[in-house]
Amino acid sequence: MVPKADWFEREGLAAIHRRGTLRHREEVVPENVKAFSLSEPARRYESGELLAETAMLVSSGPVSLSLDFVDLRDTHGTPGDLHLELQIDTPNTLTAAKLFQSELFSSDDELPRSKLADKLADLLRLDVARLARSKPWDGVAGVLEVLRSDALVDRLEEPLFEMGLELKRVVMVRVESEALLEARTREFEMTTEAERIRQRIDFIELWKRAELGEALARHEVERVSAHLRRQGVLRDRDAARLDQERASEALAEESRERAKLRRILERERIETRAAVDEANLEHEIARAKKLEATFGDIGIPASIAGLDDVAARERLLRLLIQREMTPEQIEAESSIQVIRDLERQVESLRSGSDAPRWSHELSSMDSIWLAAGLAIYRVPGTGLDDASAARPVLPSQDLGYLRSVSTCSTGKDVLVGGQNGVGVYHSADSSWTTLDYEKPGLSRRGANSVFSAARGVLASHSEHGLTWWPNDGLRPVGLHRGVVRPGRSTRGLQMGPGGRLYFAHGNTVMSIDGSDPESAPIIYGELDASVTALGCDAHSVMVGTREGALFCVRPNERPRRLDYRAPGPVFSIAPVAGGDQPRWAIGARLPAVHIVDGDGRSLCEFRSRYPIRWVGAGREGVLGVDRFGLNLLVWRWDQTSAPVVRIRVPDQIQSIAIVRRREERTER
Repeated sequence: MVPKADWFEREGLAAIHRRGTLRHREEVVPENVKAFSLSEPARRYESGELLAETAMLVSSGPVSLSLDFVDLRDTHGTPGDLHLELQIDTPNTLTAAKLFQSELFSSDDELPRSKLADKLADLLRLDVARLARSKPWDGVAGVLEVLRSDALVDRLEEPLFEMGLELKRVVMVRVESEALLEARTREFEMTTEAERIRQRIDFIELWKRAELGEALARHEVERVSAHLRRQGVLRDRDAARLDQERASEALAEESRERAKLRRILERERIETRAAVDEANLEHEIARAKKLEATFGDIGIPASIAGLDDVAARERLLRLLIQREMTPEQIEAESSIQVIRDLERQVESLRSGSDAPRWSHELSSMDSIWLAAGLAIYRVPGTGLDDASAARPVLPSQDLGYLRSVSTCSTGKDVLVGGQNGVGVYHSADSSWTTLDYEKPGLSRRGANSVFSAARGVLASHSEHGLTWWPNDGLRPVGLHRGVVRPGRSTRGLQMGPGGRLYFAHGNTVMSIDGSDPESAPIIYGELDASVTALGCDAHSVMVGTREGALFCVRPNERPRRLDYRAPGPVFSIAPVAGGDQPRWAIGARLPAVHIVDGDGRSLCEFRSRYPIRWVGAGREGVLGVDRFGLNLLVWRWDQTSAPVVRIRVPDQIQSIAIVRRREERTER
């Protein structure tokens, strides 16, 4: 019988089992617990297996964590305490287990869930406080609604990935605030009172109409009776018949008067409703302006469209259109059909019925290199229809886990950024050259970009900054420490316009002379969010941010915001080489690869069941790596609805590099 581990079920997340010690003496992996050995070769143990070595025991199933943020205030100053409940998947692979141990274990042999919860709470505390100050607690775009969306998943995904964990879902988001509860109670009471007053007004209006009708009827009866009495026709039949005819005429006249009165009342009702609609429209305009000051431009029609009363919503929208209609808009009405035709063309293009006209102009891919785990993998350009085409190439020395892969201008050498250093693979003789970092030792991450310049090799690294290995001696040199500070996000490093090497440091885009790396860098200005992706072609630089925006950077110009906007961070940007017009492939953790033009307008999209991170493109098709990193997906240009091939590798892909048959080349 496998023993139950009460500590794991009650509060434990992981523990170190040391063979032969009094602590954790059990030799069998407990139920609902998995184990990973801490010595080489590493292996995984399942529940019920005997432990023959020192190992790390980890809870098997999804683990629930509770995060509390107290003494917060929203944009209105309303105090409140925020409670989050998350569900985390524990490590399932040896790679994830190593990251988990290195990030979370220190001197203690036991890791309770509360320790991880406190670490995540500290990580999110500033973001949650900043979000609370910028929005109200609830509403269409309130703090709770934003946290229930993918915003929290996007913020935690990268740090959890570095810990070997994955956020499965947000179970619950709750705010506890007496002030908010009182505000909601007051709002409900005001709504109830307004509804009671409206019903009272409707009742009074109906009562007055009924009273007026009865008064008119009594007046007519008295008038006819007086007339009959004056004529004295009641004494004889003929007079009575005559009086009857007159009475009939009086009744007809009464009917006509009633009809006239009804028309008058209806006209007054219409005028009253028009006045009420005007007042409601002015109220909605004021409400939209108030929301605009808080949340940005949502537009008056969007505010009116949120009304629950369908009839009132249609009347207000019609009134708004009539109020703002001009003769020029009437003359331009014919252009609406042109816009609709363009929209239909775009939809036809997205449906995948035909390949884009420019796809045949693209350069062909000679090979694709992938950085995954401890090795690089080569996929021949002619093998994109083979799910098992990836072939591994192991570095001659231990570079640690690989973060990036790129190729030199000739395509014969492959450059790799790892945790222990930078490696250069010479494909001509299958040999390796290893370059150590300025500060030797295992880094938490590898170099996110490596470039081979005329005077040596350069690499960008968030811990080491910008490093240069000159050709004479290959001793590492830290570049531009005054502006490029180690410890801050440094990424990109690609050859762009004017023979300059472009890279991003935090939320700033910079460039240096490719022929003289020690020359002073050019700074192109700060963006409103940190840079998460960068791509270059011969004419411009495309930059993606953590907020999902795209910017175009050209020499001697400030960054220009483009039309494209993703709901989360942009992970990769790759130029689509070939053709006369600039085109870019975008990977933004959406279930599609987007192809956009130089202004950020979407040209077509290649859909997938899973979100896409790393991307590339060539004449043979479009490439993408799903969020799990184990599949290289391949789409044909004339088949956008789903990938035609999944090329699988045994570890998570971190980067793509494409060697083209012509001089064009793309790295990520």
